[in-house]
Amino acid sequence: VLVENVQDLIIPYLEPVYRTMVAALDRHHTRSLLVTLETFGAIAETIGPATGEGNLPSIYIPPLLHIWSEKAKANPMDRVLLPLMESIASISMSIGMSYQPWALETFECAMGTINAAMMILSVDDYYSDEDADPMVCATDVLDGLVEGLQTNFAALVSSSAKYKDHFLTIFCTLVGHEIEGVRMSAYALMGDIARQCPVVMQDGMAQLITEAIACIDPMYPSVCN
Repeated sequence: VLVENVQDLIIPYLEPVYRTMVAALDRHHTRSLLVTLETFGAIAETIGPATGEGNLPSIYIPPLLHIWSEKAKANPMDRVLLPLMESIASISMSIGMSYQPWALETFECAMGTINAAMMILSVDDYYSDEDADPMVCATDVLDGLVEGLQTNFAALVSSSAKYKDHFLTIFCTLVGHEIEGVRMSAYALMGDIARQCPVVMQDGMAQLITEAIACIDPMYPSVCN
């Protein structure tokens, strides 16, 4: 709330603000931790590119990625990861190319979370829409990277030894997923890739268009939009 009220007036004080928030990540738990994680995203959305100037990103991005990596190893469905991923999506979108040093690690964390969630849900016959939230948020991270890196996202995908050969397959699965929220985030990602770096999905275009046509269903207006 403070950031939204003061907006640009807080820019000269961002470094001590970020250092305090990073210190709080080790002390806060449960609800306090969730609020702290959400605040990183709120600052990025409110202040914009100024949050990527100088050494600021090196203060707060590595600790956030460390939390993501450690919690995902323990439980990729941990709901603490949801506000963390949404904040990273906002940060990468807001600071653009200033996010480049952490882009590969972020891309692989997002793909790893999506892949792990898909595997977990594939053996559960009774999962709910809420159970797919990690996939939704991780897809939003990919979208943030596309918006931030723009045409450079294609080079990012190619630089990933883990996922360069699997990105398109996983992406097509998201687009055709049975959960409405997953499809909605996937189509937002598809639209942004089409605008910024269409070469990324060129080889899967026929399947993606087929899935898109199949999803034109008035029962799911948010997906159609």
